[in-house]
Amino acid sequence: KIPASGKDLSNESSNMLENLMLAQAQECFFVKATVDGKSPGICARLAKQAELFYREAWNNTKQPLLKDRIDAEWLNHVRTKEAMM
Repeated sequence: KIPASGKDLSNESSNMLENLMLAQAQECFFVKATVDGKSPGICARLAKQAELFYREAWNNTKQPLLKDRIDAEWLNHVRTKEAMM
């Protein structure tokens, strides 16, 4: 059992943060590819991967250990980013 002070260091929390950071990084590559005029196929693949990372981060937030600990504003942010990609 994880002590209350250590919940932010749990596997569930680490997985969620990992997916969130990967999604944000992938989104940066998507924006750069778009600005640089890369082909629509490249941009679509980058956007799709960002969407998948955001979706996985969202799914991670539903874990029992996290679902009541993450602010609703962050949940809305992740869902919005997933929808945008």
